[in-house]
Amino acid sequence: MVYSLNPFVLIDFVQTGLRMNLTDRQWHWIGHLFVTPGSVTQRGRPRKNARLVFSSILWILKTGSPWRDLPSNFPPFQTCHRWFQNWTSDGTLLLALKWLVAESSRQAPHKQNRRKKKTQDGRTLRRYKRRWKVERHFAWLQNYRRIVTRYEYKSENFMGMVLLACIMIVLNHYIRQVSG
Repeated sequence: MVYSLNPFVLIDFVQTGLRMNLTDRQWHWIGHLFVTPGSVTQRGRPRKNARLVFSSILWILKTGSPWRDLPSNFPPFQTCHRWFQNWTSDGTLLLALKWLVAESSRQAPHKQNRRKKKTQDGRTLRRYKRRWKVERHFAWLQNYRRIVTRYEYKSENFMGMVLLACIMIVLNHYIRQVSG
């Protein structure tokens, strides 16, 4: 494994040249939100591994490549695209992001007993207090090529890509926070 300059991206250069893989720790935290139960009947093809499908969608998100250019070691691009559209339309991506934000805020250390530093003249700075957090988040979103250049025709799919990038940003921040 090779770490990129961005601390929120783990890149594996072994098979595909540039591929985002989920670590076991990352999948441990979000896997239960994306695993769909197998088919009840024995008809049709067996379902693909949800983790592999999720990793292939992350590969598309990171590289910005068309769905047809998905490497052969991933499931077929039609399968990955269908799962992505299902997760977008049924609200799975939004639910996962809300769950991660709730978990990370629940695990955050409490700041109630801390004293705030006063400014030099005793006034509080209100105007730009949290602006850097928003700007930093937008800068992290720029690491995902599929968002930088909008390749998606449907706005729902583009929103799904933005949600997926936010999930990865919050997930990596949460894992850092929990591991200390």
